[in-house]
Amino acid sequence: ILIYQGDITSGRVVWQENISSLNRLQCDIMETNERLRAANEILAEEERIKSKLAATEAKAELFSELEAEIHSRTLELFRKVAELSQNGDYKLHIASITLLLCYIKRRCILFFRERESPEIPLDEIVVYLDELGEFASFAGTKLHVLSVMYGSISTRRGTLFYDFVYSMLEWSIERGCDTMMVQILNEKEKLVAKIMFDEKTEGFEIDNGFMTAVGTAGGCISVKDMDDVMGVWLSFPEGGDAYA
Repeated sequence: ILIYQGDITSGRVVWQENISSLNRLQCDIMETNERLRAANEILAEEERIKSKLAATEAKAELFSELEAEIHSRTLELFRKVAELSQNGDYKLHIASITLLLCYIKRRCILFFRERESPEIPLDEIVVYLDELGEFASFAGTKLHVLSVMYGSISTRRGTLFYDFVYSMLEWSIERGCDTMMVQILNEKEKLVAKIMFDEKTEGFEIDNGFMTAVGTAGGCISVKDMDDVMGVWLSFPEGGDAYA
């Protein structure tokens, strides 16, 4: 209770105010503010935990996708390593394993590039293919890569070109082909990767999973039988790619 006094004509006045209700209200406000502060801290911590969990889940999902994409090649690598001591041509087998390791390394890089950037310089893909050629030479197959185009292509198409060339290169090494030629060009409003072998080889088959991936990206694969050589074309419509 507050007591006040003051002078008035011919005397003084005294009065009082009961502020207990105001004090209770102030205490209630302070208590409410404290509860809100504690609740905000709890919510902020919950949000940090959720964000961290979401990032962990996203990372786990990303690596699961990567594992799914290279699963068959990883199994192939394990098989080749296990068969190393049993293989008669040790040097050829080592070269094949080294080539596969190179492919898996670059394939992982391209996997993340697809998620970081919609396009990739075509020159970079050519460099990756030349790198495959360096390792393929140790297995007795010469890879010649020629690109008459410049600029960028979609990263997904670049990845499929890389998969395509590696699969054909692996196939040609297994069959003892001396030379494989790759030409990337713009032909009849299509982006085309042409692969030609130095001799006609029977028994060529295209993996169903790869065919599905190419079809999903709007591409197609065709086999060309040309006199004494065999060719395999991977083509995409021009849309979405840049050329100089």
